[in-house]
Amino acid sequence: MDRPLLAVKPDHVPDDHVIDFDMYSPPDVEADFHAAWGRLLDEAVPEMVWTPRNGGHWIATRGALIGRLYADYENFSNRVIVVPKWAGETHALLPTTLDPPVHRPFRALLNSSLAPKAIKGLEETIRETAVELIESFRGDGQC
Repeated sequence: MDRPLLAVKPDHVPDDHVIDFDMYSPPDVEADFHAAWGRLLDEAVPEMVWTPRNGGHWIATRGALIGRLYADYENFSNRVIVVPKWAGETHALLPTTLDPPVHRPFRALLNSSLAPKAIKGLEETIRETAVELIESFRGDGQC
């Protein structure tokens, strides 16, 4: 599908909340991934910004706000979580695109498998796998 990737700013979006940020290719991401994303945490950046990139979308920049947005599924549904929105509308990624109460049976299954006790039981295997993977490229001097 040919869709515009650079959106026109909607009238309701305040100018001081607009940033030019491509979540799939942040500036200088090759040099330092964490610094590239960390720029959004600068105190001068609002807790919610809008970018025209990838069809135009909002980006929440603070953990407390992100928590409130996830909890408010009636206004901020999980049905479309892929950016650009038109791509997300065509992909149902279960269970991440389900809202309560429909997601609860899926969450119950996942919670038991991802609980600290379950993960603790996998610790040795996870550690061995991590060491094996690191050793496979350690001689290269980079990953």
